[in-house]
Amino acid sequence: MDDVTLRLQLFEPEPVVDAPRPTILFFFGGGWTSGSPMQFHPWAKHFASFGWLGITVDYRVHLPHGTTAFAAVEDARAAYRYVHENAQALGLDPARIVLAGGSAGGHLAEVVSFTTAPH
Repeated sequence: MDDVTLRLQLFEPEPVVDAPRPTILFFFGGGWTSGSPMQFHPWAKHFASFGWLGITVDYRVHLPHGTTAFAAVEDARAAYRYVHENAQALGLDPARIVLAGGSAGGHLAEVVSFTTAPH
């Protein structure tokens, strides 16, 4: 699965607010088999309208990647670590990162919050 490209989509506040900003990462739902980060684009835009940095996270699912929930957890943890480690470049406050999601994405948010310590 090394050839899979996964993306984080950032929704910046407008007008731009001074850094560091609070941030919310959204993980989409789909029962580990399908889904799209687009599920949470409206919510990421909503939070951006209040000065937050909204981020939607892509992760591998069974269709089309042929993976299990374990790969999704790996991807979600990697996304959180990336955001946390690049906080200064992204203009966010690493102490104010919220994780959210629906269904399987809610589970990912929970697992990441309990198992991924910031560095």
